Amino acid sequence: CLAWLAGGWFVFRTAELITKHRFAALAALAFYLLCPLAIVMSQMFQPEGLMTLALVVAIWMLVRFPPDQRWRRTLFLAVVCAVAGFVKPGILFLPILGAYLGMRLGKDSLLKILFDGRSLLFAVVTLIPSVVWVLVFLQDRVGGKLMPAMLLDPMFYVRWFQQIDDTLGWWVLVV
Repeated sequence: CLAWLAGGWFVFRTAELITKHRFAALAALAFYLLCPLAIVMSQMFQPEGLMTLALVVAIWMLVRFPPDQRWRRTLFLAVVCAVAGFVKPGILFLPILGAYLGMRLGKDSLLKILFDGRSLLFAVVTLIPSVVWVLVFLQDRVGGKLMPAMLLDPMFYVRWFQQIDDTLGWWVLVV
């Protein structure tokens, strides 16, 4: 899938921005392209390739243009990250909002971030398209299988980490 390969460029650029080393960026790119799950998923006609591209682009944007004191930049980043939610709504909750929080924690305290208007703007603008997508388009199609309350269930996240362990192994979470 071309989307998966395009995502590799953004993985490389993001790793290069974070580490400042080309070898580390190449290692990240190699893992991204050669991970067994990546090889299988890149050959399927599923939305995961496009979802992964949208996620990687959103994280690259957060690293390349880190959140700062400007409201306009926060709004711009939120709109870019919200696009990823149109591919698959669930991608926003942990990876993208976590990346935003991680970028802000480098400069501000957690309390300041949680009560900052820019963080609220980012969260609302990023999540609204996904919520609308789920409530309007998926409510009738899923046939009762859509359970937003599942996001509040701790076992959902335990199973999520088990899926990561089954797919990649715990060493990925540790690294």
